[in-house]
Amino acid sequence: TMHPDWRLFLQNQSLVAFEDIYKNAQLMLMSLDHYGVIEVSGKDAKSFLQGQLTLNMNLIQPAQGGYGGYCNLKGRLHALFYLVQTDEAYRLILPKSNITHLLETLKKYALFSKVVLNDKTDALAIAGALNARALPILLEKGNYQVSQQSNLTFIAIPEDRGLLLGSAADMEAFWQSMRCPKTTGTLWDYADIQAGIPMLTKETLEVFLPHYLNLKELGALNFEKGCYLGQEIIARMEFKATIKQHLIKGTLQDSTPLIPGVELFNPGSDNPIGQIVNAVQTPKGIELLLTVKDEALEQAVLLNNQKEIMIHPIN
Repeated sequence: TMHPDWRLFLQNQSLVAFEDIYKNAQLMLMSLDHYGVIEVSGKDAKSFLQGQLTLNMNLIQPAQGGYGGYCNLKGRLHALFYLVQTDEAYRLILPKSNITHLLETLKKYALFSKVVLNDKTDALAIAGALNARALPILLEKGNYQVSQQSNLTFIAIPEDRGLLLGSAADMEAFWQSMRCPKTTGTLWDYADIQAGIPMLTKETLEVFLPHYLNLKELGALNFEKGCYLGQEIIARMEFKATIKQHLIKGTLQDSTPLIPGVELFNPGSDNPIGQIVNAVQTPKGIELLLTVKDEALEQAVLLNNQKEIMIHPIN
């Protein structure tokens, strides 16, 4: 549950209309209370994660982070996350609905390693920043670089965004010092979709292969790091297969909430051509990330065999 002081502070902030967010360059901070944090610490933390994640942990130095995945032995994704390395530990930031699954799965493989795995969701406030150029600390270095200020951890994210981690009290003090308005955390999910960055929820655990979600293009796959869970399947797809399914964006003029994992079809066909990965309701409709077979894009892409989804390339 969210820290009560943090919740009270957020309730007292002014809300900004969704459609106004991208019309100016004003810094926007939002509480990501639908996200959580898993902390991995201990003597073997780095080597343990090296054998688990798609990222090459040897390339991630102190005060750095990244975006990556965690697969099962069949190469299907358990989770997608933002990773942050601090002096004390590694932190995985991901949708809260996937925290329990990921923590339990990691613990199964941690029995013989000197690592400590903790759910830090209740101990840390998580905020997202849009138009983060107004925070100079996020621009001192490149994407996924980590900085510390006011007892907070700052992570630079592509598309002029940032993540902030810290105690509720420190986050509140920083937020007040910035004198910027609060906006809904849904905008972070919207920004992820616009950037083509997928996230998994409880409905899509162990469903998608990394190549189908463009993880190579996002720098979330490393083919030189050696063995990790699912590596054999993923390498075979990279070097011996032709990838025929990719991540794309879509819009749907509808107001019915969509659940990730729902299958998509071409007209007149009962064979699924893809699935919804992420969906966000906006005042003008639904913004989507979809994974669809390339050949299926020659025809209309339908939801429930009746509602057509307008397809857009990821920039």
